[in-house]
Amino acid sequence: MGLLAEQPLATLDLQWVDATGSTNADLLLDLSTHAAAGWSIRIASKQIGGRGRQGRSWESPNGSIAISIAIELNQFKPAPNWLSMITAVALTDSLNKFSSEPIKIKWPNDCLAPNGKVAGILVERNENFAVIGVGINFFAAPKIATATHLSLTDYVPALAVFIGTLINQIVGTADLSDSQVKEFVRPKLSTLGQMVEVQLVSGETFVGSAVSISDTGALIVDKNSELLEVVSGDVIHLRSADAR
Repeated sequence: MGLLAEQPLATLDLQWVDATGSTNADLLLDLSTHAAAGWSIRIASKQIGGRGRQGRSWESPNGSIAISIAIELNQFKPAPNWLSMITAVALTDSLNKFSSEPIKIKWPNDCLAPNGKVAGILVERNENFAVIGVGINFFAAPKIATATHLSLTDYVPALAVFIGTLINQIVGTADLSDSQVKEFVRPKLSTLGQMVEVQLVSGETFVGSAVSISDTGALIVDKNSELLEVVSGDVIHLRSADAR
């Protein structure tokens, strides 16, 4: 990974394997045994036991790279839940330099091309660290109807740009307030201004207009003039709110 030479933080402890169960699990284990520290990175060309949001499984075939990076929580002042959206901003900013199609962020952290999801993010924590896990479908995608890939076989430059961008953005936001981080990520969310269908963890489903995000990162949805905060759940874009 000589392309990361300009990011010394990212080369202190970077390990890349052909295959693993979960890069997040690997890094969390290494952190627990002091075999890893802040800015440690684990990458796998294939992941067979990865996890998605809400306990879902997420396998990454060859061509869908899995990467995890450790962040010291005492070095990041905003609420840790912002890390997933900051990562999504770094990822879309980076991939758009290489993709022939625009990549956008769907709340809370899915990265979408026009024909499907090209990357997902899962942040897990222990007492002292947050581990940011990212799966990027460079030239292959999981066998899921909503997933697609970038058709980018020469992906190492894009991966290097993403790691460098992510580190810069985390360092750059580490001393901000929650409201300042909100203003940083809000312009990047393609969900805002959309009519959406929200599927809550409880099973409840409703439709409304996504109007903003809160200082905690919750999605604010206007449902028949009632503003609801969605903390977790699945969001489906229906159409632009202006098309009502």
